[in-house]
Amino acid sequence: MKNFKPFIVLIVFAFLFYFYFTLSFKPASQNISSVPLPPLKFACSAWPGFLPVVLASKKGYFKEAGVDVEYFYSENIRQQLIDFGNGAYDGGGFALGTVISLYSKHPEVSVIAASDYSMGADALVANPPIGSVYDLKGKTILLNLGSYAEIFFDLTLQKHSMTRNDVNIRTWNDENTAVKELINKKADAAFIWEPYVTLALNKGAKTIYSSRDIPGIVTDVVVFQNKTLKRRPVDVKKFMDCWFKAVDYWTANTLEASLIISTAISADTERTSLKGIELCSKTANEKAFKENFTDLTSLYGSGKLYIDHYIKLGICRDEISISDLLNPAFIK
Repeated sequence: MKNFKPFIVLIVFAFLFYFYFTLSFKPASQNISSVPLPPLKFACSAWPGFLPVVLASKKGYFKEAGVDVEYFYSENIRQQLIDFGNGAYDGGGFALGTVISLYSKHPEVSVIAASDYSMGADALVANPPIGSVYDLKGKTILLNLGSYAEIFFDLTLQKHSMTRNDVNIRTWNDENTAVKELINKKADAAFIWEPYVTLALNKGAKTIYSSRDIPGIVTDVVVFQNKTLKRRPVDVKKFMDCWFKAVDYWTANTLEASLIISTAISADTERTSLKGIELCSKTANEKAFKENFTDLTSLYGSGKLYIDHYIKLGICRDEISISDLLNPAFIK
């Protein structure tokens, strides 16, 4: 029996070791910590396509799904993008072209959904007597350089057999300043978006070209930090499920939903109007994530177009691939 004692002790020790580690360690995805997780922080701006997060919050969808979400509304998209790049938010809503520009410097982010297509809500707006793109020759244009606005403007000029050499471009730092300068005749035209387009039109300006003329050229997206996607995949999936639920509700109850959102962000209903905007449902996202490099309504097609253009401008590195930026796992 003496020869068996060490063996028996070894077996007992092995069982104790097994049960200790079985009870002490769980897969990270189960989130068994007793410490409550912080809310998912989401940045959204005055663009309606980014506001389903507000509707989902006010309708109680996040609470019902068991995910804590805190949205941060601001009219300064440029600052939000900088803050997002610095890790201040888990996720945010931005134009695809702008995200690609960010990705060249901060590759630790992923596009997980298309939020909307601009169908006229992004526009080149001009003061009279300018009546067409051809009339812009020699005129001063306000343009948000370093963003998706550049490729829209360059394609617009190209379609009218013009180049940047035919116009004078001046950059701007925020949307409010741009529309004020246009209204005050300190510039001849500006590339802006809703609700600023409507503000300019109400003061006598005219739309001479818009995103409706190039479908898919302005696609907006939901983007998240990769570290959040890895640490909290279940919460992000719940977030997107609630987002799509809000999109469906807004589409079916346009006026009511716009009023709920405008009240929540203390803005008039013009700022939450879906005029010129097509919100992307879950079904629309399944189509948007289909690999098609020739269709601009595909994230692959519009994404590649932006990357190729940004490489020419020196904004992006040659090795950037749109496939690396897109993550369709959370729309399924």
